[in-house]
Amino acid sequence: MPTPSLDAASKIILSWGGLGFLPKAPGTWGTVGGVAVAVLVVHFTGYGGLAVATVLATIVGWAVLTRAFQLPNTTDLDPGWVVIDEVAGVWLTLLFLLLLPSEVRKDFETVGWIAAFILFRLFDIAKPFPINLVDARIKSAWGVMFDDLVAGVMAGVSLVLIAYLWRAVA
Repeated sequence: MPTPSLDAASKIILSWGGLGFLPKAPGTWGTVGGVAVAVLVVHFTGYGGLAVATVLATIVGWAVLTRAFQLPNTTDLDPGWVVIDEVAGVWLTLLFLLLLPSEVRKDFETVGWIAAFILFRLFDIAKPFPINLVDARIKSAWGVMFDDLVAGVMAGVSLVLIAYLWRAVA
């Protein structure tokens, strides 16, 4: 009897449409794909739609990962091709733009989206405290998602600080 494996739909979700299977820097490609979809979501539904999408990506990512972890022969608890966590994390970072007054956000928005991408990747790759603690201690589907959400919060706070510095200098 063959060993059960992850179905195609789950792989598409977890790899963000296959971006996670690109050979170099899958997390970066997943983040690029996440930002591209976020542009469309915000354009058509506003930041409220992005907030809903962030919650949905987190819940669906967690649920599919939970099921994947229950399969036999699952040894890698955070394979590189799984990038739904990067998508949820960068979307959370982008939501921090809502904390800016509208006149600051208006002046900073384009640069802010680029900065959000860069800051999120920096925090996700470097994993400073407390991201490294979450990454090391929570070995479950929730841990895979949560370390990127913490990176998203840290990148978001940094983004807001940079926006105010940008405003002060500009």
